[in-house]
Amino acid sequence: MFFERGQERLITFRYCTDELEDLLYKLWEKAGEMPGSSQWCGLAYLVRDGQLTIDLSYPEQWDAEESIVERRPRMLEHYFGRTGPVDYSMPGD
Repeated sequence: MFFERGQERLITFRYCTDELEDLLYKLWEKAGEMPGSSQWCGLAYLVRDGQLTIDLSYPEQWDAEESIVERRPRMLEHYFGRTGPVDYSMPGD
């Protein structure tokens, strides 16, 4: 998960909780069971000013040869309007 933190709006990365990961996986499974649905492979959710936006992406939108490290700057630019800096420290560091 990426989010902005503090007055300086520092982009921060944290792994999601096991509970959230389980819920997202259940959502993915249920969506795949719906007749006529395409199985999505990526989910981005954004909460801004109390509004929730969910963007789903599908296999044909991804380059299978591209790593997550290569995709990440585009995602950050899309959602935050910039690519960094990003705080990857673990809580308690």
